[in-house]
Amino acid sequence: MKWVAICVSFIVFIAKGQTVQKLVYPVVPLKDSCFYAFDDTTNVSIWSKEKLHKQKGVWTSYNFCFDYAEDTAYASSFILHFYDPIKNITHDYLINDGNLKNEYQMSSNQSLNAIKPYTQVTFKDIQFEREGVVHQISDKKISVDSFVIPKMDSCWRYFSFHPKKNYERHRITHKKLMNLIHEFGYNSCIQKQENIPDNVKVSVELIPVDKSTLLPKFISDRGGIYQLQKDESKENINNGVHKLKTGDVVIFNRISYEKDGEYVFSQRYDFVLEDSVACKTTFTLDTIRSQNGLSEQIIDQWKNKNDAPICVTNNKGKRVAFTLVISSQNGSTSMHSSTGGIISEEMMNKILTLKKGDFILIERLDEMDPYDQTRKRYPSVNFKLKDL
Repeated sequence: MKWVAICVSFIVFIAKGQTVQKLVYPVVPLKDSCFYAFDDTTNVSIWSKEKLHKQKGVWTSYNFCFDYAEDTAYASSFILHFYDPIKNITHDYLINDGNLKNEYQMSSNQSLNAIKPYTQVTFKDIQFEREGVVHQISDKKISVDSFVIPKMDSCWRYFSFHPKKNYERHRITHKKLMNLIHEFGYNSCIQKQENIPDNVKVSVELIPVDKSTLLPKFISDRGGIYQLQKDESKENINNGVHKLKTGDVVIFNRISYEKDGEYVFSQRYDFVLEDSVACKTTFTLDTIRSQNGLSEQIIDQWKNKNDAPICVTNNKGKRVAFTLVISSQNGSTSMHSSTGGIISEEMMNKILTLKKGDFILIERLDEMDPYDQTRKRYPSVNFKLKDL
C-alpha cells in the first residue's frame, strides 16, 4: 500500500478588501520502499556505541529499487525511541529538524550519551523530502553492542503466590497487604521467604482511584511512587498503604536484573484494596439466577430494613467480587466495582433510580481469596428490570 502526498491550498479573495484566506491541508507522506535507513535492509542491527554517536542523522544513499547509488540524503524529521530491556523503560524524542547533533536537542543528546549496552534504539517515522514530495521509509531498530532477552527468574519472586495474568488484580485488605510487604521476597525453589537481592529495586505505585469513574486520581493527598529495596523503604511504603482507601490500587512493577551471569526478570503484581465489612444480608448467585433478577429482593430489604451492606456470595457462603453495570433505556450506562463482594449504598442508590425495562449486568464474578490459585470466575448475570 502506498501513501499519497497531498497538499492542497485555496486562496479566497473577498470583494475589494483583498482579504486572503489560505487553507492548507496536512501532508500525508508517500511510503517509500526503495530506500532504507543507513542503507541497511535488515530489520534489526547491532551497533557499537561509538558508531551510534557518530551519526549526524538518518541518511540514505542507495536506491534498492533501481540498484544504483544516489547522493546522500538526510531525513528531515524522525522519532528517536529508546528502550531499556533491563529496566523496562522507554523514552521518545521528536527530532523535527533531522539533526542528531543539534545543541538544542538536550534531552535526546543526554540519552544518547548515557546509552548502555543492550539498549534498543529505534528510528521511527523517518521522513525525507524529495522533489517537493514527502517520503517515509521503514523504521530502523538498533541494539547497542548486543541483544539481551531477560528470562523469568525460576526461583525468586515477590510473593509466595503467583501474579494474575493480563494485569488482573488480586483483591486484598490493607492488613494483608502490609503484612506481605514486611515479608517481601520468596524463593519458590526452597519454598522459603528470601530477602530482595542486593542489586534489585522494585518500583511500587500507590494509585488513588475515583470511585465514580474507576479511574486514577491525578491530584490526591494519598498515593505516590516508592522504591523498595533490601531492608529499606518497607515502613514508608506501608505508611503510604495505610493512607489508601478501599478501591485504591497498588502495583509492584516488573523488574530485570543480573543474576549468575545472566539477565532475569520478576513478574509484576497488581492489587486492589478491599477491606472486610460485615454483611447484614446476603444473596447467593443461584438465588439471583433462579429468579432471573436481583432488584426486587434487594429493594425490599433496602426499603423495609435499610440493612446494608448487602453481599453477594457463592453457594458456600463466601463472598464473590463483581462489577455491576447499569444500563438505562435513555442510553446512559454506569459501572461500579464491588467492595469486597458488597452491593454498596452507592450502588443501591443507583438501582433505586432505575425504571422498568432498564438492564443490570453483574460480571467479573470472582472468588476473592488472592492466595487461592484455583479460585473460580463465575458466569455473568444479565437481566431486565421488571416492575418495582
